Amino acid sequence: MRIKFWGVRGSTPTPQPENMRYGGNTSCVEVRFGDRIYIFDCGTGFRMLGQQLQSEFGEKPFSAHVFVSHFHWDHIQGMPFFRPLYSNAENRFLFQCSTRTRHLKQVLADQMAAPYFPVRLDQMTAHRDFYDIESGRITMEDGVHVQTAWLNHPQGCMGFRVETKEGVLVYATDNEPSTRLCASWPKAPTSSSMTHSIFPRNTKRADGAGDTAIGAKPSM
Repeated sequence: MRIKFWGVRGSTPTPQPENMRYGGNTSCVEVRFGDRIYIFDCGTGFRMLGQQLQSEFGEKPFSAHVFVSHFHWDHIQGMPFFRPLYSNAENRFLFQCSTRTRHLKQVLADQMAAPYFPVRLDQMTAHRDFYDIESGRITMEDGVHVQTAWLNHPQGCMGFRVETKEGVLVYATDNEPSTRLCASWPKAPTSSSMTHSIFPRNTKRADGAGDTAIGAKPSM
């Protein structure tokens, strides 16, 4: 299992020099095992990932699963800039997210509507399939399983646990740990990798912002 962080920032991109060690893009993580591509969230890092995939595959079509945790801007704002959605009509992207608040296709259309963006959603030529998922267990291809659970975040956020023959990954961002979350997340073997949002304790913030204070130990 190979994991690459294309975006790690929250709320807004932060391109200032002091942030260059980890980059200034918002949420996007690429996971590969075998020839499978799994992508988690589509912040501005999604644009950079698209450029890399374009360079890697060229005119050869490819497919990827894209899991969207929620619809706050820092998790979707890279979608209109993802080149593989426009460049090859044979590319296929399987978007997975909850429609509890709104359907992802509608969110995309609203984000790209005039006068906010000059390109329309129907100008994306790639195949796009949208799947509604809720809290539970999803069986993917080649024995891959994805366990989902709702996290503690304003307006909702979904966490994902990916179980493969090559390892286990938990992607759980924008979460403020609570006894409610710990009770709702299913019991499972320890993950070999985990991504989790971090918010420094010495930073002033209001409760309910939906982030993790350093030192918290989420049990996933």
